[in-house]
Amino acid sequence: MITLNIPEQTARNILEYINEYLDTACSKDFVVKAIEDKMRIKRAIGRAEGIPRSMLVDFRLQDLKEKLAG
Repeated sequence: MITLNIPEQTARNILEYINEYLDTACSKDFVVKAIEDKMRIKRAIGRAEGIPRSMLVDFRLQDLKEKLAG
């Protein structure tokens, strides 16, 4: 595990950039892996803020992952 000492807004911007990139990516395998990585980052931010994991679900990305996997 790596601890990053970056501003919260920077981390949130990175998550948004990932969303934008995934909308235009063409490799199904890459998209699924990127979604999983994005959710790990999002959960780490949530843990730092004390937000329950159940409240950190990104339904748009979850639906995209299911569509690509199935």
